[in-house]
Amino acid sequence: MKVGDKITRKKYPGMAKVIEVRVTTSLDEKDKPITRVSYLAMDETTNHVFRFYGYDIGTRIFKVESTDSEQIKMFN
Repeated sequence: MKVGDKITRKKYPGMAKVIEVRVTTSLDEKDKPITRVSYLAMDETTNHVFRFYGYDIGTRIFKVESTDSEQIKMFN
């Protein structure tokens, strides 16, 4: 998933757009790298901002496959 992708949430109507992706890597006690991905999305109708994580994709968050070729804007 990348910035600009449209998503839907389970139990919430409407669509949202991913506005930020944050990838962090840390080491556990055995020096194994642990990578965590978090996303920030904004609801298009209410402008509500919410955060979700990589493990939510496919269970609570679903990507909307759109056929329009809208250009991603850096600023709203």
